Amino acid sequence: MRREKTLDFETERAYNTVVANVRHEKEVNKLNVRKLRAKMIENNFSVEALSNIIGVSKSTFYRKLTEKGENFTIGEANAIARALNFTARDFSAIFFA
Repeated sequence: MRREKTLDFETERAYNTVVANVRHEKEVNKLNVRKLRAKMIENNFSVEALSNIIGVSKSTFYRKLTEKGENFTIGEANAIARALNFTARDFSAIFFA
């Protein structure tokens, strides 16, 4: 069984691939909210803690979780991935579902 590497190399590679694919887009357009919330619970992160890490208010973070709200920027998605120790697979499944 192959063990997935955590964040550093794998996520950076996935992040760079995604950035290359979306080119000049600055936002994540598809978000798997259930998987993101599951990872937050798994890593004992509250909305408040994660919103502080990416530099937005709690209310802005909640808006970004809804379809009607704003989207996470690529930089915010990367900061969340680092905080929650995403693998490349996690990153793709959550932010580019």
